Amino acid sequence: MTKVIVGVVQDAKYESPRETGRRMFYLPYPQQLERLSQTIALLVRTQGPPASFAPRIRQALRDVDPSLPVLRTETN
Repeated sequence: MTKVIVGVVQDAKYESPRETGRRMFYLPYPQQLERLSQTIALLVRTQGPPASFAPRIRQALRDVDPSLPVLRTETN
């Protein structure tokens, strides 16, 4: 399968919001399926109460892949 890069971004934080940014690129979701571990974490910065965004984020994930389970949502 040919790999396609869909985005190149500024240095990004991958494992923690507190880490130093590093070089990052993104591949289409289906190309990642063979490399994914059992879980994926999605960090989202919001303006306003974070809990109020959870339903919209869950819907956006369902729009991308209806079979993708969202196991839990946390806010800080």
